[in-house]
Amino acid sequence: MSERPSLLTASLGMLLVALLWGAQVPVVNQLAERWDPFFLALVRYLVALPVIWVLLRVFEPGGPALSRGSVVRLFGLGLGTSGFAVFYMFGVAWSNPVTAALIVAGSPIVNGLVAWGIGGARPSSGVLAGLFLVVPGGVLATVDWREGGAALNLSGGEPMILFAIICWAWYSLMAQRWLPNCSQFRITALSVIATLPILIFVYGLAVLFGATYRPLDGINSVDLVLFFYLAIGVLVIAVTLWHRGVAIMGLGVASMYLNLVPIVAILIAMVLGVMPRAGQIIGGVLVLAGLIVAQLVDRRGSFPQR
Repeated sequence: MSERPSLLTASLGMLLVALLWGAQVPVVNQLAERWDPFFLALVRYLVALPVIWVLLRVFEPGGPALSRGSVVRLFGLGLGTSGFAVFYMFGVAWSNPVTAALIVAGSPIVNGLVAWGIGGARPSSGVLAGLFLVVPGGVLATVDWREGGAALNLSGGEPMILFAIICWAWYSLMAQRWLPNCSQFRITALSVIATLPILIFVYGLAVLFGATYRPLDGINSVDLVLFFYLAIGVLVIAVTLWHRGVAIMGLGVASMYLNLVPIVAILIAMVLGVMPRAGQIIGGVLVLAGLIVAQLVDRRGSFPQR
């Protein structure tokens, strides 16, 4: 009896994850016009840490103690989340927000391949079938056919988003394996604590080599609201719900909810004045169709045929 309510609440939580993560794409794209991605990657962890620390002390004051091996593994998880944070921010900043959202929508395929590489679980027949639509859809969305010889009008951020997705898939799998006795909220909190020192070090190097382009004294009230959204909404709430979804559904099923990310991102981008090209819309339809095909094929294979 308890599995069905847990699955229902996990599904509702993953819908909220898709909403929060979808809105993140155009927000980061807009903020990156004034703030460098190194700062954006760091600031949400700076804002989230005191909040998540207080919540952890209030709701889980007596959590399980970490062994020496767990501390080392936690540092490894911090490297994974740091890689995601930096590469994702640069990827979204240097990409069209619609294209970035469509690449994120391909996460289920990437996650399946990562799970195959880590755990030896071969991609399902649904994933392989979906590739026949997802790959051409992604090409159609990223190629601007109106530009003639310069049709492949990529900005350099697209491969970074892909690498960020790989980092996140690895982190999501290993967090459940390496911290099995921790609640999903504690996993999120420990990940934030492990990630922040690494991002501070990375940001310090960026400042040292002159790679940042906005002083800290230029923050306005709108920036503060968006920073809190990225920190609390995305990092604390969405990541906790994501871990819960992965723990209950598995990485493959939970990833399918990311199909909704491009829909949310495109709608918000349109509100902000970024209109998608026809090729991006058609490519997005193909990506979503491929992911739906992947789910239908896998679902059909999970039931006995009559």
